Amino acid sequence: MCCIVEPATDKIVPLPLHDAIALVEQMAHSEAWRKIDAMELEMEAHPEAFFELPTEHTFYPGLYKRGVLMTAGRFITTRIHLTDHPFSVLSGRLLVWDDANGVVEISAPYDGSTKAGTRRLLYILEDTHWITYHANPDNETDPNKIVERCTYNNRLLREKMEKSP
Repeated sequence: MCCIVEPATDKIVPLPLHDAIALVEQMAHSEAWRKIDAMELEMEAHPEAFFELPTEHTFYPGLYKRGVLMTAGRFITTRIHLTDHPFSVLSGRLLVWDDANGVVEISAPYDGSTKAGTRRLLYILEDTHWITYHANPDNETDPNKIVERCTYNNRLLREKMEKSP
């Protein structure tokens, strides 16, 4: 189950996973997402350019906190978010592109909000510490399982879209 913020009341409400994926598939046809796909494909052609981001995981009752450390000078594409959730930039500076806002420069300290369906392209200007906060109603402690239910794999979506007319 995913969660979104209901615009009329600002309350967090459940969103069935199939509805969240339908939203993402609808957005996948945008020209901007096609450009990100092209960039990801180019990056995949150079496996030596891939790197693991140092990630920290903290669990609280009903909440998962995920911290990512990003090194200056890198482009990063995010997975597609299936949930509404807050984020914080604790240190650093970066350029962030998404469909809703275009390109925005973010400098720490900064608190923001991610909406379901968001996909971002980041360029890291200074080493950056980015934290996301996710509802975790079942107190799952496997970060990979939480990531799988809160995001959609870009590559799987791209493959699905290539197969559809």
